[in-house]
Amino acid sequence: MHWVDKMCIDFNTSINEIARGTGLSTGIFSGAKRRNTPIRKMGYDTIDRIAAFLKVYKETLITMYDEE
Repeated sequence: MHWVDKMCIDFNTSINEIARGTGLSTGIFSGAKRRNTPIRKMGYDTIDRIAAFLKVYKETLITMYDEE
């Protein structure tokens, strides 16, 4: 399962809600899933916005969903 899906399950939210709450497009998440992009390869600003929306530290978010 991709980290985007795991994150949605863990935080009981959806890609659409995260996109709306962060100001990011849903395409960022669907593109990450399609290309199987690890969370640590996402842009700093993207990770920062997601972490702020989910109310967790950036480092915690990366650690939770880093698969390597």
